[in-house]
Amino acid sequence: MCSLFLRRLAFAFALVVILSAGLTLIGWWLHIEFFTRLRPNWPAMVPLTASGFLLAGWSILSLIISIRSAHTAHIHRLWKYSSIISAILVSLVAAAGFIANRFGIKAIQFLDFSTLVYLDIQGPDEHAPGTAINFFLLSGALLAFHLRSVWLLTFLSVPCQLLGWLGITRYVYGGQPLSPYAGMALHTAASFIALAAALIFLRTDRGLARLLCDSSYGGVIVRQLLLPALILPYSMGWLLLSLNSIGWPGLEASVSILVILSVFIFSCLIWYSAHTLARLEQEKKTAQAELLESREHSEAIINTAIDAIITINTQGIIESFSPSAEKMFGYRSAEVIGHKVNILMPDSYAREHDDYLTNYLQTGEKKIIGRGREVTALRRDGTEFPAELAVTEVRSGDYRRFAGFIRDISSQKEAFERMLMLETTIETMLEGIQIIDPDWRYVYVNASAARQGRTIPSVLIGRSILECYPGIEETPLFAAMQSVMRSREPGQLENEFKFHDGSSNWFALSIEPDQAGILIRSVDITGRRSAEKKLLKLNAELEERIAQRTTELVSTNRELESFSYSVSHDLRAPLRAIDGFCRALVEDFSDDLPDAARHYTARILRGADRMGQLIDDLLRYSRLNRAALQLTNIDMNWLLHDVLEDLDYKNKNINWHIHDLPNCYGDRVLLTQVWLNLISNAIKFSAKVENPEITIGYEKSESRMIEYFVKDNGVGFDMRHVQKTFGMFQRLHRMEEFEGNGVGLAIVQRVIHRLSGEVRAVGALNAGAKFTFTLPEQSSDTE
Repeated sequence: MCSLFLRRLAFAFALVVILSAGLTLIGWWLHIEFFTRLRPNWPAMVPLTASGFLLAGWSILSLIISIRSAHTAHIHRLWKYSSIISAILVSLVAAAGFIANRFGIKAIQFLDFSTLVYLDIQGPDEHAPGTAINFFLLSGALLAFHLRSVWLLTFLSVPCQLLGWLGITRYVYGGQPLSPYAGMALHTAASFIALAAALIFLRTDRGLARLLCDSSYGGVIVRQLLLPALILPYSMGWLLLSLNSIGWPGLEASVSILVILSVFIFSCLIWYSAHTLARLEQEKKTAQAELLESREHSEAIINTAIDAIITINTQGIIESFSPSAEKMFGYRSAEVIGHKVNILMPDSYAREHDDYLTNYLQTGEKKIIGRGREVTALRRDGTEFPAELAVTEVRSGDYRRFAGFIRDISSQKEAFERMLMLETTIETMLEGIQIIDPDWRYVYVNASAARQGRTIPSVLIGRSILECYPGIEETPLFAAMQSVMRSREPGQLENEFKFHDGSSNWFALSIEPDQAGILIRSVDITGRRSAEKKLLKLNAELEERIAQRTTELVSTNRELESFSYSVSHDLRAPLRAIDGFCRALVEDFSDDLPDAARHYTARILRGADRMGQLIDDLLRYSRLNRAALQLTNIDMNWLLHDVLEDLDYKNKNINWHIHDLPNCYGDRVLLTQVWLNLISNAIKFSAKVENPEITIGYEKSESRMIEYFVKDNGVGFDMRHVQKTFGMFQRLHRMEEFEGNGVGLAIVQRVIHRLSGEVRAVGALNAGAKFTFTLPEQSSDTE
């Protein structure tokens, strides 16, 4: 946290110096004296100095950015080289300042950046010798940082800061500079102090900045005393000079006051430091007590743990040996600590362990660490026993050790062996029994299960089910086994198991969780499934009979359609007679007819006209089933364009939204009728709203069907009556409101059903309606 704060502080220092130098150059360029000197009678920062600070500040900023981008190699190199180049340019500025001071060449120091001509500057403004020296020190410190030389960085940065403080002393106490090397502008001196401090702050790993961030007593004292040590002496000197300027208290009294104040202030600082050290010592004791308590707690856990806990170093030397380990291996801790851990392993495992440890330390590849595995351990008396081993790495700073947790699994192995002794009993069962471990290996298979799998138990036990039956991982059986293995919840299923020769049997399976993994009980139900298959065949025959009845029903429907066509055709003659005689009556005797008679004749004509339209719709509806389908790929955009042109859609006061439609597979004539009916309906039912809008578009579905729709913002309909929408002679609005006979949407439904599609309607009262129909995508097999 401290390192981050110092880095941010260094960034802020560099940024402020760049800003100050930039304002100085602007001040010289635009003749703003306040930007070049803080007070009229104080020295100014000359342009050459300001240029040097711009380069030095930029070098530190580039350095900080390169540190932040260390994880990105090319960006890191870019900013690092930018910092080095800027540091070298700072040294050139120092050389130019030295030459200008040595030979009195003011043209080097003062340049007008707009005309590049010499400015005739009068007065004491010049590049001070101390400024050139400090630039040399600063550029050297920058380069020392890149060379990773902390002592050289400190050696160059500290004198640079001292010269800066020497320059500031003049402005604090007034008068002439204490040295010819201290005659620099106030913001020049402050900039040197800031940049030198920034360089020191960036090396928090070593040097002076490390002590600032250190949590030791020395670091605490430095953080407490550094700021007072910088401020208090300056403050006391300024106070005494201020008193002397008014004639009090005299030289001897000033010295006495200075001594008394110094003694008092430093006594307070010493007392405060001692108090801080005492508090830190108390905190240290408390922390040590807590650490001791934590260690005792950890030792109590280790001493009471059932598993053996052993720690070793990177050379494989045992460092600690828990009481459980003593009981397990038969050694006392003093007998094994300092020896290689190989004494606890058989020879074959010992060599393997050394190879694992060497490989991990060299490559970092983990084969044991962080994983549990079964091993063979060796007791003091030479007996071997199976054990489960888990290893973890523990780091304390740069020191690395490994902790091993060992569990004796002899009892588990014995229990497993006892379970195998029950095999002779289970072998006589007709029900198949299988036990499979988490690695999908057969732990146990009885004779019945082996016969069901057309093999023998010895072929399966110890091998993976994936190896014995390739491709089983893609079956529902394996998915059920995975589910039980994961959730530990039993499951049941009936599964058809296919053998290598292509034959198959059906089994009823019960899968249950088991200590060793999962237990599968199986019963051959091939006979039962065969009976079920015969039953299915009977059902199929029944369905065939139903299909025959359906064919007869279709034939009957066709006869009904023929009858409907005949009736509709025979109705035309009397209807034309009624219409003709009514029109003759109106034309020949209009003047002699009373108003009521004219009203009645008008109603007769309108009824005859509607009756004619109804007969036409009935004929059209009856033709839909008789006409043979002419299926082809249809360019729906051209088809829609023809329909819209027939409806003269451009001359209707409607806002059209027509999307680019994909092609489909269907009958061109029938689909023309569908579009005509749907768009005519949309025009009719949106005509009475203020701003009628009709949208024609499509939506793609996942079933390779295209959903075309016609949407309007007209009067809509109540969704409670949606079932009536596509019925014959069904109307949802009165004849006085909208014309029509209720056949158009029935035609649409009949056409779409013949084309293997579906039609839907969605709407709301006074909120418009949307009619959607689905059709297959364009077929690649049809020209």
